[in-house]
Amino acid sequence: MTTPSVPSSSTAPYNAFSPPKTVYVTANTVNVRADAGTNFIVVGKVKKGDALTALGKKGSWYHVRLGSGQEGYIYQTLVTLQ
Repeated sequence: MTTPSVPSSSTAPYNAFSPPKTVYVTANTVNVRADAGTNFIVVGKVKKGDALTALGKKGSWYHVRLGSGQEGYIYQTLVTLQ
């Protein structure tokens, strides 16, 4: 699946979740980015149904931790928040 073109939110305020929340990937394959925007490098990939720990939100991007411990950002429309 191609990730839709979305605006960068790297300058948006960061809102930490306390406690962290869980998000589930709803698209087939999704890039996890180094920061909140498609102009940042891909630091990981996740698949539909994967559960990720959401640490916070910056603009329209969730700050997530993968099962491997890697952290990055994923666009909000590609996951559901539980």
